[in-house]
Amino acid sequence: MFRTALTFALCAATAFSVPAAAQIEPARPQAAIHWRALAEADLEAAYALLRDNHPAAAPEAGDDAFRSNLERALAEGRARVARVDSYAGYAATLNAFAVAMGDKHIWSRQAVRPATYFWTGLSIARRGDGWWVAEDARDGAQEALAGARLIGCDGRSADDLGRERIGTYRAVWSVEAQRVQNAPWLLIDDGNPFLTRPSACEFEQGDERTTLTLAWSRIGPVGLSPHITKAVNVGEAGFGVRRFAGGYWIALESLNPRARAVVDAVKAQADDMRDAPMVVLDLRGNGGGDSDFGEEIAVALMGQPYVRRALSSGPDCEPQWRASPGNLEGLQTFLAANSGSMDPQSRAYWQGVARDLEAAVRAGRPFGGTLAACPGADTSEPPPLDGRGSLLKGRMVILTDAECFSSCLLVTPLFRRLGALHVGGATDAATRYMEVREVVLPSGISYASTLQKISPGAPRQIGPFIPSRLFQGSMSDTPALEAWVGSL
Repeated sequence: MFRTALTFALCAATAFSVPAAAQIEPARPQAAIHWRALAEADLEAAYALLRDNHPAAAPEAGDDAFRSNLERALAEGRARVARVDSYAGYAATLNAFAVAMGDKHIWSRQAVRPATYFWTGLSIARRGDGWWVAEDARDGAQEALAGARLIGCDGRSADDLGRERIGTYRAVWSVEAQRVQNAPWLLIDDGNPFLTRPSACEFEQGDERTTLTLAWSRIGPVGLSPHITKAVNVGEAGFGVRRFAGGYWIALESLNPRARAVVDAVKAQADDMRDAPMVVLDLRGNGGGDSDFGEEIAVALMGQPYVRRALSSGPDCEPQWRASPGNLEGLQTFLAANSGSMDPQSRAYWQGVARDLEAAVRAGRPFGGTLAACPGADTSEPPPLDGRGSLLKGRMVILTDAECFSSCLLVTPLFRRLGALHVGGATDAATRYMEVREVVLPSGISYASTLQKISPGAPRQIGPFIPSRLFQGSMSDTPALEAWVGSL
């Protein structure tokens, strides 16, 4: 099971116009020294957290690329630290360090947010292979540029601008879903001193191109938040089972405990659903949880023998925990807080993991057990099964968007392997490393994460999974999606 951290909501502020040349005010000289010191201490602590606890940092894991990235990210971070003179520089330094590791489960998270941002009045969205104006909220503009394509700014293409502004500080640039999630930040200034605001941008509407000189305005977090939400092209599946024109629609927005009611509803209606012309598993907005819920749905619809064929297609290698004092302490803390609410089977499992990890730490072993080589782990995604033996008579469809992450990345390839038609938007991506642990950094105002377990039988990178049919509209438009899916 993957675990992801909660995000903090943006909070209060106002919006008013300022001259385009104005910048977010830097800290005063006496404060700059302290911000630099905090950045240095927290960067070194985030580095040590990964070096001492992440499975890939152990030479025995054989992940030379990870260890090389780790050292490069530290060197780049130290170079930025020398230029830090404000909170914004501090945050940018830590965020860039985390992004450089290439795994969204490795993050930097600040417990505070800037009181002020600057924006252009244009909300940018990522759709298809381009950048588009999702909203034109400039005073008097009356949505003049809504729907226009952003070509570039200051002589640079929109992709080059995004690679610098988003791909360095907010997202793993090679993963399209993360570009979608962070697209609104293309023309937002959070005070990052390592970036320069664009001055003028070129847009295309139909056969016409327009160059706009950007007027940057101050806006508070509460004012900014709905503009960001509007521009991110993801949806919300909700929870439940219902009929639609093409057959049955299973809405599963999360694999958290709320999924249990959906699974039970599928089981109760399985006989009717197996005879339907189409069954859709809607995973829009699904950031993960427990992938067993997805497997239960598959078994209910297609039968245990057919699903077992898909699950047995890859190598079976035992996952192993990185044996470190920090991971052991984190696991013991987790048990102390949660063992009382666990069922006996879960409690026994986690207590056994803790005992094995404690023994490995005492013996100085790098992992809780033997990290065996696992041939075939890096082979390509297996082809779909031919459908013979499945109890489902109609077409199975799986619908994803850019939010599909963590355990959703296990459910998606399972259904693809079972022969489901994959539609919608590309998923996010993860790695073979699991079990997130987050710590407070020395400053007390930021958090950093590490992973603790390796699954040697899994691919080095899991996803992104690209649908065979891409939806070109808004992923939040459920009626349009239902009509589109029903027509396939």
